Amino acid sequence: MDCELWTSNVRCSSGTVWADSLPLPMPSNSPTRFRTWSFVGPIAFPELRPLEHSMFAPRAAPIVGPLWARIMAGTFDRAMLEIMHRVMFAPDKPPENWKRTYPWERILDPDAAVANGEDFAAIHPLAPHARINIESIQTPAHVLSGMADLIVEDLRQAVPLARTLPNARHSRIEGVGHMLHHSRPDAVLNAVREALGRSS
Repeated sequence: MDCELWTSNVRCSSGTVWADSLPLPMPSNSPTRFRTWSFVGPIAFPELRPLEHSMFAPRAAPIVGPLWARIMAGTFDRAMLEIMHRVMFAPDKPPENWKRTYPWERILDPDAAVANGEDFAAIHPLAPHARINIESIQTPAHVLSGMADLIVEDLRQAVPLARTLPNARHSRIEGVGHMLHHSRPDAVLNAVREALGRSS
């Protein structure tokens, strides 16, 4: 689900942004390392996510989690992911080239499922490390969100993130879903350029 774009010392993370993992802790822990940040379709605050927390997060559990991951990888995951892909791209459709090159073998690997389960568990509201000090991030940032996002509702995540970051702008793009970086790559590149202009 994630795509990362690097230029010299600009960090742009497109897709899902987890509350306790990259990229949010990086600007808070290393405030001078990067000139700008662009957050696209972010999950910045813990929230209950019934599908992820019931079907994927348990795979991070000790002992039984990896076993569960192996069972589900061979029986459930591919069909569920194909449905999720359609929801992720909605109201657009997954591009044919994207579907042809999707790394199914790597994504369906049980060890990868365990790692993804850890990410999903981390955004549970009761997770002990689910929050970071977002207010401490002074780096110029540009938050982008699709107003038609069915995966991460921007009113619950992107809007409050942009309000909480001390030096951020927010672009809400109408008619675009979660895969904003595929549907509107021009918007992502413009956000990077705009943030660079504010950091110079």
